[in-house]
Amino acid sequence: MEKKQFAEKITKLLEKKKLTDTIKAYEKLICVYSSESGESAVKIREAIEHIRMKLYEVFNDSYHSFIREKSNLRKSSITEFSELVANLKGRKPFHWKVDFGTVFETEGFDVVVGNPPYI
Repeated sequence: MEKKQFAEKITKLLEKKKLTDTIKAYEKLICVYSSESGESAVKIREAIEHIRMKLYEVFNDSYHSFIREKSNLRKSSITEFSELVANLKGRKPFHWKVDFGTVFETEGFDVVVGNPPYI
């Protein structure tokens, strides 16, 4: 696919403003980035980082809301729960769907190595 057509496809996905379309556009930009070099690669990398940051903001807000609304921790004292929520805002969880969405759409991972490296 020609660069112009590819850029138009990415732009259309981003204009839809659906989370799944934004993730698809993000993944396509990563594919384009892997074959670029020079100034265009720098610009694409900046766009990728910007989109990733925005996706993480959406996922983090959803994650924090879920914890606040669905957890059994609400039964704790108001002070304990408020401290927990404040601590959650300081954490930066890794969202597998954003960074490895295409892997989960196929067959997933064959092996996951943890820290320390267990298989």
